[in-house]
Amino acid sequence: MTKLNTTTNHLAVRIKARNPKTVPFFGHFKTTYPEIGEVNLAFTADVYAYVGSPLCLHLWSQKSEEGGAYFEPFTDLTKNIRPNECENGEIIVKAYEENEPLRKPLLDLGYFEDTGKRIPGGFVEFEIWRVTQKFEEAFSTVHPSLEEAMKKRN
Repeated sequence: MTKLNTTTNHLAVRIKARNPKTVPFFGHFKTTYPEIGEVNLAFTADVYAYVGSPLCLHLWSQKSEEGGAYFEPFTDLTKNIRPNECENGEIIVKAYEENEPLRKPLLDLGYFEDTGKRIPGGFVEFEIWRVTQKFEEAFSTVHPSLEEAMKKRN
């Protein structure tokens, strides 16, 4: 288990401190997705409006065309389920349907660790993952430190 220096609440504060007109991409990686083939993906982070697991993660696919490269939405990785058993540094992950082929590659990248905890949700189960130091380092490339974020908010 990786010991994280911050919590998802601290990460959420850092997200709120960014310029709301920008959507910074981080943690770029390649994977193979069924029926599509190789895709270039990157994360964006946001904050859920309600209490729960505050960190909201989206995956975007990078496309290229004559005019250059751009990103388009690919899938939402996280969900905000209440109540939940999340501890600091943990997120609720939708690892079924369109996200199922991403589960193993995301865990293999080392950005997350599966805690083994699950949340039932109707006919599906949501997984609780822990963000790792590697995730935090990728996150930090586009979001200011907590100290910088607090200065910007004040």
